[in-house]
Amino acid sequence: MTPEPRTKRSEAALAGLKRSHQRRRNNSVEIVRRAITRLKETNSPVSLGRIARMTRELSETGVGVSESTILRNPECRQLYEEAAQPVRRRHTIGHCLDSKVATPTDTERRRANYLMRWTKAQLSAHIIAIERELSLSEKANCTLREKILKNNL
Repeated sequence: MTPEPRTKRSEAALAGLKRSHQRRRNNSVEIVRRAITRLKETNSPVSLGRIARMTRELSETGVGVSESTILRNPECRQLYEEAAQPVRRRHTIGHCLDSKVATPTDTERRRANYLMRWTKAQLSAHIIAIERELSLSEKANCTLREKILKNNL
């Protein structure tokens, strides 16, 4: 089976679709440009989510431009990448733990992730309590060592 040749009507419909698509792309670019400008004017950080939210306020229909559309449209993406501030990356516990503890176990990694939920004040109080326990333990060990040495000599 050979495909049917295009008719003048289908070519006209295709041309209309292309024009419509180009208008929508241009509209998206303009709304994203205005959203970025507005975010910069208000000293708000420029991020993908903030741009998408601002486009809802700026568009005539209230729908705005979605994050995926911003990333798929090359012009919108370029505007976003030029304007966006670098995102702060979260420090992974694995890197910090590996630098302080040689070959940490899975249990130690889980414990470290659990402790990451605590505030600095909670962690410092916990560390002080552990240091006290360690000091008492060392004193008890010294006493025990002295008793063993006296009994053996």
